[in-house]
Amino acid sequence: MKTFKISIAFIIAVITVGVAQESSQTLETVYLKRQSSEIVVNDFSEIHQTISLETDRSFRELLKAADRDGQLSFQDEDHKFIIAERTYLKGLRRSVNNSADASAFVVDLQKRFPEIKALLAKDSNLEAIYNVSRPSSFNGKLDALPSIL
Repeated sequence: MKTFKISIAFIIAVITVGVAQESSQTLETVYLKRQSSEIVVNDFSEIHQTISLETDRSFRELLKAADRDGQLSFQDEDHKFIIAERTYLKGLRRSVNNSADASAFVVDLQKRFPEIKALLAKDSNLEAIYNVSRPSSFNGKLDALPSIL
């Protein structure tokens, strides 16, 4: 009787292992693709376009005109980023002042606002913002001075 129980247990174990190996070999890898997220709100593109078109206004005037309670927001299906308009304009001004060219300006801006890094990489108005704003910045005025040496 003891031999019969052992032989039945052995047969069940062999069948189970055989079925498990067979079923794992028939499975295929499934790759899930993520759909691109849709942008719901984007105030940054609007303010970038406004700044790039205003060639006669300085950042000082833009900061005075900005509402104290005004907020800029970016929202897509996965992320939401809200910042005060004045804070963003100050960061924009600092990036213009600290950068030597337009590509360095974009990199510095991406470091200051990593939440919207992808948005800033795609924005075509940033080079125009740099070109319009650099002459009125402190380092831009220093660059415009003739060299004494």
